[in-house]
Amino acid sequence: MRSVKPTDASVLVVAEGDTDGARNHTRGHLFEMFIGRLFNAFGYQDPSWRERNVTSNGIELDLKVSHTLSNKPAIIECKAYTSAVKIGPLTQFYGKFSALRRRSPELHAFMVVTPRLTAEANEFYETIRLDDPDFRVLDANDVYESLVDRQIIHPFHDNDSYTDPTIVVAEHGVYSAAIELGEGARAARVVLRATGSLSVPELVLDLVRETEFARGLDVSDWHVASTSDLKRTIETPPDAEDFIAVVAGSTNNFEYQLPASPKFFVGRREAIRQAGEAFAKSGSVIVLNAQSGWGKSSLALRLKKMTEDSGGAALVVDTRTVATTRFVSSVLRKFGEQAAIDGYVELPSKPSWASLTSSLRTLSDSTWLNRGPLFLMFDQFENVF
Repeated sequence: MRSVKPTDASVLVVAEGDTDGARNHTRGHLFEMFIGRLFNAFGYQDPSWRERNVTSNGIELDLKVSHTLSNKPAIIECKAYTSAVKIGPLTQFYGKFSALRRRSPELHAFMVVTPRLTAEANEFYETIRLDDPDFRVLDANDVYESLVDRQIIHPFHDNDSYTDPTIVVAEHGVYSAAIELGEGARAARVVLRATGSLSVPELVLDLVRETEFARGLDVSDWHVASTSDLKRTIETPPDAEDFIAVVAGSTNNFEYQLPASPKFFVGRREAIRQAGEAFAKSGSVIVLNAQSGWGKSSLALRLKKMTEDSGGAALVVDTRTVATTRFVSSVLRKFGEQAAIDGYVELPSKPSWASLTSSLRTLSDSTWLNRGPLFLMFDQFENVF
């Protein structure tokens, strides 16, 4: 399934509360947690906020973080407004960042603006971003695409039936939303989608109904509202391609959002040596056990490169995309069929991938052609349990 490209995405924070003040306080806290989760995905430690302000025009946050691997500091300023962010806040933040960097040369800065910058502010940002890679602006489109790439939210189909892609942040979780245009006499409606086959809590639907985004339209859970999609998702889950995400490495030495690619990988010689010894044995199982941020994914990509250099085939799968009990067998099918296409194995005449047991039996009954080793890694494998 292809995803809709968010031409003008937005972020909607909804919360309960007896008064406007109580709701605003909760919305500010939820947005802070959301930003923390977003930057956790980029490899930064849980942020500590220095200032939080919620007004009728939006939410403002001022935070500081440090990267899990490099421990390099960063400051984050968030402007979640109902309209585009003007040039003033951008120049003020860049000025503050420039002053702080004199004392801390390794400092990075991120400005999160939703929905986007004004044309004047964006023009100013374009003049500095190429010469100053340590300063980055993320608008709602960038945030939306980052969450989709990391399987934190699922987008909607890429067709003209859906508009206004939106990230909904609530106490119960983060959801994708859009306005589904009606066909014929059928009215438009707002649809929300949770990850996998999970349902959107009714309370979240009620809170969205009260917002300007809903515009008085019907608000529904996408899985429940579409009978055909419900049947496809719950009764007959999609093939592996709908859920399996391959772990990607960085494209340069300073891209800390992703694991280090093999050509940027350094250290871990003893771990690599032990893995090499395990590779020399048939049917070995390797477990990489370390705290979050210690480089397990980077090491997995390095082992993948070792396998390929020795003439084998490898696949490193991000298990945060787990949505059904068929995930493992789907991964085995993807890997087994690709290995057969590439000439590493000959599958039996009647392979079966319906369950984990039958998938393992299929691989056991395959003819191995000894072209090279095969390496399959489940990154963050605890999720498959």
